[in-house]
Amino acid sequence: MLKSKIILPNEHFIRHFHYGNAGINLNARISMTGFELALRGNYSWDGLKRGNVEFILWQYTISGAGALRFEDKNFILHPDQAMLLKIPHNHSYEVYKQAKEWEFIFIIMRGSECLRIGEEIIERGGPVSNFYSSVNVLETAEKIIRHSNEKDSCEMSALSYSFMMNLGAEILINSNRTVKSEPLKLAKKYTLENFGNNINVSDLARVANMSYAHFVREFTLNFGISPGTYILQLQLEKAVNLLQNSSLSIKEIAGQCGFASSSYFCRSFSHKFNSSPGSLRKKIKK
Repeated sequence: MLKSKIILPNEHFIRHFHYGNAGINLNARISMTGFELALRGNYSWDGLKRGNVEFILWQYTISGAGALRFEDKNFILHPDQAMLLKIPHNHSYEVYKQAKEWEFIFIIMRGSECLRIGEEIIERGGPVSNFYSSVNVLETAEKIIRHSNEKDSCEMSALSYSFMMNLGAEILINSNRTVKSEPLKLAKKYTLENFGNNINVSDLARVANMSYAHFVREFTLNFGISPGTYILQLQLEKAVNLLQNSSLSIKEIAGQCGFASSSYFCRSFSHKFNSSPGSLRKKIKK
């Protein structure tokens, strides 16, 4: 159970994050978090009757059980299981009929990046997966649900992006789905193994033995993301984790993540998270 893995708040709660004074357009952001205890008969949601605003919901069972209908499939959410949903969508969930209650934590995320990544994760992994309750996911979830400073929009944006990438790490990175091209699979594998070594798209095209233009076109069509964006995505994900969990300098982190220089790293990081790496680290430590 989650209670043995991370520290939960002392009381149940629902917290909204408005970002009214952010002054910037955040493509990944936390909209709402909560730690709830729902009773059978008093808790039910229909994914097609929650308005037109799109968002991603992650909900993790602490105790009791929940029941999810996702299109024509049914799932039971026992302790230590999580579901991932995009709203609006054809699904519904409630307290499981053989349980008296359903205790859970949830995180609601909005923004184009959260929606893009979330939809891809659900398409590949389904609404319920063991990956959605991995150690990395729960560690980031703890930071989010215990966060109380909604004015710190940049840190919350970075946390939401890190959370989405942790959710989809195994599914998005290791899944080749219906891709049959061995050269593309080889190029993707090479990226995963070498993105920290300052590789570029030309390197991947050579690995795949394709022309640059043909490789970019085929990679994007097959994986739903351009090869350049994919490399940067992996680099920034690792950078966020190092900023949170290591004492390495910004220059050392830039080097380990495969950036040609610390200045390029800082520009890329700031463009993505609207915060410099140093500022984010200070906020996390504080």
